[in-house]
Amino acid sequence: MPNRARQIIPFPQTPVKTKAKPSTRHQAKTKTTRRRWPVILVCTLLSAYLVCLGIQWVRQELRLRALVAQYEELLGRQQELQAEKELLQQQIDRLLEDPVYLEQLAREMGMVKPGDTIYVPSDPTP
Repeated sequence: MPNRARQIIPFPQTPVKTKAKPSTRHQAKTKTTRRRWPVILVCTLLSAYLVCLGIQWVRQELRLRALVAQYEELLGRQQELQAEKELLQQQIDRLLEDPVYLEQLAREMGMVKPGDTIYVPSDPTP
């Protein structure tokens, strides 16, 4: 008698129960919805990011234009002050070097030299 313990007995094949497949239309819709969702999310986030970048760029551009205008205004003011400084320096130099001009300015302010005769008009109306 052959040894039955060593004999391999195949398992009987049982039919596998399969779930009822949904209609292909619904199945296709579900798959495309699952596939589109990350794409839509990424596109939305990317669009929001680009909008924020655009807004920031516009703000910086406006600020830059304002600063350039302010810079040009300050340069003009600096040139005006430089010209005024040069004029005042010329007046200082003239006062220090020209005694005749200094005397003329002193007399216009009502000053007199020692020993000069002062004439006072009797009628003070001009």
